[in-house]
Amino acid sequence: MRYQLDRQRYAVDTLDGETIIMDTVEGRLLLLSEGATIVWSALQAGPWSSELLDRLEAQHGRALRDDAASLHEDLLQRAILHPSDGEDPSASAFV
Repeated sequence: MRYQLDRQRYAVDTLDGETIIMDTVEGRLLLLSEGATIVWSALQAGPWSSELLDRLEAQHGRALRDDAASLHEDLLQRAILHPSDGEDPSASAFV
């Protein structure tokens, strides 16, 4: 499944192996750890799938696979990511 990020609401940058997601409406920051940044990068490279989780596990171990599933769920619950319908011009479809 592909997901999108609302680029008008969220600003994202990666510095020194950590990703920062800023909610420009509420002024909140979410700082992703080095492992979560690996997952974020993987999400940008392709759709969320069992193959993605398998690849993360093969490259980084079982713990990162488990963390990936938790991060994915957290990003959805916080509405940072949402399923892409391809209709929102302010959104950036990347996953």
